[in-house]
Amino acid sequence: ISFHASAVIFIAAYPLRYAVLDKRHYYFIVLGFIMTFIFRSKIFLFMYRTYNGEEGKIEGTNAYTMLFIMIIILIISYIFGSKDKNNFNLNIYKNYMLVSIFLQIFASQSNVAMRTTYYYYLFITLLIPEVMGNQRDKRMKVLAIAVLVIALLYFFHITTGNGYLNV
Repeated sequence: ISFHASAVIFIAAYPLRYAVLDKRHYYFIVLGFIMTFIFRSKIFLFMYRTYNGEEGKIEGTNAYTMLFIMIIILIISYIFGSKDKNNFNLNIYKNYMLVSIFLQIFASQSNVAMRTTYYYYLFITLLIPEVMGNQRDKRMKVLAIAVLVIALLYFFHITTGNGYLNV
């Protein structure tokens, strides 16, 4: 094999690139996410058995923080993002975020499942500037930049230790 086996999950990116979703699609997507979250253990074990040909086990990683962050980022992108359906990049990044959220639901079941989400994490870093760049209201743009800088500083503070030069 000339590529990592988990990279097969990125095949979904190609048809999603051209998918244009409207309001009625999102009702089914949200319902699907809720049902997937409820039955994630059974779905994960089925997918693991189908993909690997052997029984899997639930590891219980408690990986819910990233799922929450991705949902918040996606909701914010729908609220503050361009309402222009012809914004090709924004539509692509939102579609990829939907896949990322779907995969992240299973990250609480296994570290292997968490690794499949890495292929789509990349698009968070493209979605945020796209949403901010398409903001027409100057005050909202400044507010968005301020919130982003505060969030990044908070992240830096949390991840770099507590003491003097404990970076």
